[in-house]
Amino acid sequence: NVTLDPQTRHPNLYLCWKHKCVRWYQEPQDLPDNHERFDSVPCVLGSEGFTRGNHYWEVAVGNHPEWAVGVAKESVVRKGCFQFTPEEGIWAQGCWWVRCGSDWERHVAGHKTIGVFLEYGKGKVTFFQQDKLTIMRANFGGENVFPFFYGAPGAHFKVI
Repeated sequence: NVTLDPQTRHPNLYLCWKHKCVRWYQEPQDLPDNHERFDSVPCVLGSEGFTRGNHYWEVAVGNHPEWAVGVAKESVVRKGCFQFTPEEGIWAQGCWWVRCGSDWERHVAGHKTIGVFLEYGKGKVTFFQQDKLTIMRANFGGENVFPFFYGAPGAHFKVI
């Protein structure tokens, strides 16, 4: 039962419906700049973190140009820019731009609904996307990990 943590949301991300959905708006909210809040990259974390067990949730992402869902370590960078990579403490799938040398490439896994299955003890995150299955190995190092959501302009998604 994943809900979104309002203390972590980027100012352009508005939460709705019992903190189960988020929408990006051009006009940022006037929010306190606490240490949990993402300030440059429009992200939000789930309210509850995990250090053991198996956890599954689904996210309706629609057909938006730029989004990502997955898990992030509690220590993920929140101030300034970062990449959606395991080296940065993020295991995610979606549709976003990544830097490859001096060029930018688009990472695409665009589907309308994506399932995320976290197996903390096995160090594994599995993504279910219509007819595609992606398994990512992870080393969480005993750290708390949280559901992770990224939504750029035009994004709207809902935990279902």
